[in-house]
Amino acid sequence: MKSKSIERAVGLGVEIATAFAVPILVGYWVQNRWGGDPWGVITGALLGIIFFLRIGLRLSREEKRSNN
Repeated sequence: MKSKSIERAVGLGVEIATAFAVPILVGYWVQNRWGGDPWGVITGALLGIIFFLRIGLRLSREEKRSNN
């Protein structure tokens, strides 16, 4: 049981880190490729926040389902 919760926590940590890092890195790449300082990174950060909020909403729904 304990390893299952650790596995879930690690998976969630990786998912959250990926939700932030990938859009920011893509925004950084776009910014360096085509210019537009600092809009590439800002757009990537905003997308990362949106992805993070979606993860939070999904977790909230899962928690509600498990409590019912």
